[in-house]
Amino acid sequence: MFEGTLQYIITQPKSCKNTWDIKSSENNETVLKLKLKAFKTSKLIDTSGNTLGTVELKRFLTSKRELTVIDLCNDLKITCTWFSLFKFPSFEITGNSNVDGYSKINWKLKREGFNNKLILEDLENGQCLAEFSRHHPSIKEIGTLIIFPKLDNNLNLMIFLVCCYSFRHILIEERSHLCWR
Repeated sequence: MFEGTLQYIITQPKSCKNTWDIKSSENNETVLKLKLKAFKTSKLIDTSGNTLGTVELKRFLTSKRELTVIDLCNDLKITCTWFSLFKFPSFEITGNSNVDGYSKINWKLKREGFNNKLILEDLENGQCLAEFSRHHPSIKEIGTLIIFPKLDNNLNLMIFLVCCYSFRHILIEERSHLCWR
């Protein structure tokens, strides 16, 4: 389904404020949707409505979230903990998977510029896995996600969850700072 160095465009339909569409830049077709919830489980779903991944808030007043991607057909599971504190320059993603070569996940998502770009790095081997670039809201696109190496499909799904959920967290953070001024 996904190949290395492909680009995906994330948009937000006007009718669904809490749903983001992830489109392939090759054919501009929606390949995934992310249904975002503030205090409930956010879900990554395919075009048929099947849940491919989740983001859960385990405890209310914490900065940790549990991200899970499960592929029942191939009996694969990736579980990560996402951690952030406001104003920190990065998000930490640690976890386990039964994907060959990625049994331990130790990733860092770094902010660059004025939250214009997020770069996902694998701290185990120093490899840049993905880059999320922010778009101006007037063009109806939230951003662009590029996944660089050719990875297992389930790792790509986890990258979608990590990058999109982290960027949504940044948007919430920015809005809260505007309210305090």
